[in-house]
Amino acid sequence: FMGGGLASNIFFDRASNKFIEVPSACPSTRHPIKFLKALGNITLGVIKSFRHLRTLRPQAVVAFGGFPCFPVLLAASLLRLPIVLHEGNGYPGRVVRFFSRFAHVIGLQIPEAAKYLKGRCVEVPLPLRDGYTRLFASKRHARESYGLDPERLTLLIFGGSQGALGLNSLACSAAAVHLAQRTKNFQVLHFTGDLATCKAIQEEYDAAGIQACVKTFETRMDQAWQAADLVISRAGASSLAEQMEFEVPGILLPYPYATDHHQEVNARYMQDTIGGAVNAGETGVDAEMLAQLVVDLLGEDRKRMKEMQGKIHEHKTGHRTQDLCSIVSEVAGIKVR
Repeated sequence: FMGGGLASNIFFDRASNKFIEVPSACPSTRHPIKFLKALGNITLGVIKSFRHLRTLRPQAVVAFGGFPCFPVLLAASLLRLPIVLHEGNGYPGRVVRFFSRFAHVIGLQIPEAAKYLKGRCVEVPLPLRDGYTRLFASKRHARESYGLDPERLTLLIFGGSQGALGLNSLACSAAAVHLAQRTKNFQVLHFTGDLATCKAIQEEYDAAGIQACVKTFETRMDQAWQAADLVISRAGASSLAEQMEFEVPGILLPYPYATDHHQEVNARYMQDTIGGAVNAGETGVDAEMLAQLVVDLLGEDRKRMKEMQGKIHEHKTGHRTQDLCSIVSEVAGIKVR
């Protein structure tokens, strides 16, 4: 692995993976001094990447976008190394848009992103970790592992890597105040992102008489998805990939400050193209409205939820996509048995 921020990224397993830390930054023209510093870091990153890539001579360079990989991609382009890009969002980031012209192939989780790119695009699901697979028999076990009722409808709530604070407050109020007034036949699995919020939200659920497991962070998201019947979350690329893999219908609240409003594009795709979620929009949704959306999905013996789950399953099984590993192997000239 090579890129910026790997040494400090809590999601990157430094103990199991070899990596090279490369200086990088996200330049902003709004702050001239910060912009110049960012250019300096990127320049140093390109020089370091160039030296390492010239020595390693990899058969392919694979990148998932973002400025942490900008120096590596620029160095790879200068060395004319084969490049494979993957874009998980419906509106590609600046780095993917720029380097798409140099890439051998661009894998897209959302096909609509192709109209913003130059080069060969193929539909490719966002790769997930080994073991991230839906297992029908483990739902009961997953709920029990969180101390929840194995038979009760379970709401999964989390804010992802961005915008957790606003979603925490909104979703908790929707469940503990408004939804609890209509029914108590549900439980909550809620990941807050910070300890102080975690304690406060657990107290709110307890006061409302709602069975809930509230945690700051979860390393076994596959287990959380197994436990869930309905998810309330942002609309990041990774969250959507996991939602589709585990076939969990959702209410999506796109992060309103995401670059180029790409989460809104993602949410519209999940609602309008796949049919597996309700796009509640970036702004204007209050706790009472959110609770009503949940009630609507639970009505008529969860008819709409079942339909949405069926749409996700239909998309997964009836929609032909390619495998990123096979594409990378093809570009790198590696024969896969």
